[in-house]
Amino acid sequence: MEKVKYEGNAKIFFEKTFTAADSNLEIGRFILVNYFGSEKMPHLEFEIFNEFKEYRNRGIVSKEIVKYLKLCKKHRHNRLVAIVKEDNLASVRILEKNNFIRFSQLKENVCFVIDLKFTKEKLMAMQEVIYEREKFNNQLKEIKNGN
Repeated sequence: MEKVKYEGNAKIFFEKTFTAADSNLEIGRFILVNYFGSEKMPHLEFEIFNEFKEYRNRGIVSKEIVKYLKLCKKHRHNRLVAIVKEDNLASVRILEKNNFIRFSQLKENVCFVIDLKFTKEKLMAMQEVIYEREKFNNQLKEIKNGN
């Protein structure tokens, strides 16, 4: 049974820190948290702590996220959401590389989703459906606007 704790109104399911290969220092963490009361789609957050910025862009998070996603699946948290700043290209690449689907844009943030039960091929097919839906919606807007 996983231990649940709270920070303010956020329900934290679990978090895992990670270390750099060249030290035993905990340089970052992954956290699975629920902000909006929907336990079916918790938010995945990850970071390398500010005091260890020199460890960014070394592929550490790319290696660690694979382990963390396995942990999420083990605890039956298969559907996840991740929201990152659009200009945070490293985080965007990490999510895309690990089969997260770019779902929507929220101002300067990009929303990604994943269902760990699906294969990469199924996820790609779903992404194509989402793309086609957005394209269709844009065409409808143009028609309504008389363009």
